Amino acid sequence: MARWPGLLALLFYGFGAADYLMVRLEFQPWMRLISPDQAAWIAGQPAWVSLAWAVAVWGGLAGALLWLTDTAGTVLTLALAAVATLALAVHALVLASPPLATVGGAEAVAPMIVVAAVSVLLWLWARALRRRALRHPFGKP
Repeated sequence: MARWPGLLALLFYGFGAADYLMVRLEFQPWMRLISPDQAAWIAGQPAWVSLAWAVAVWGGLAGALLWLTDTAGTVLTLALAAVATLALAVHALVLASPPLATVGGAEAVAPMIVVAAVSVLLWLWARALRRRALRHPFGKP
């Protein structure tokens, strides 16, 4: 399986992991980038949302590292991260009270949609490459 896309996944999920840590540790230079209302909204989410966020970023980071080492489990790990990211997006955009759009506006909604889409696309990319490698283990026919 091609490894260079794993570098893209590593950058993507690495940023997500950094964001997760900065918010969880309440690193003030990072927290100043969002409004107090947004910080309160994040802090007020149910425990399952925090768990899904952790699974999304750390599972994605693990999947990227597995991709780089061409290790079994890459596709499954990235699928888990994608499902967790989609759960976060659905919660934030539809189920949360108030929804993310009310608290953060389009500036908060657009990145959530992009992150969910990229997460799914990375999983699909890894899956396609894995399937191709299984069909043609010695390269192109």
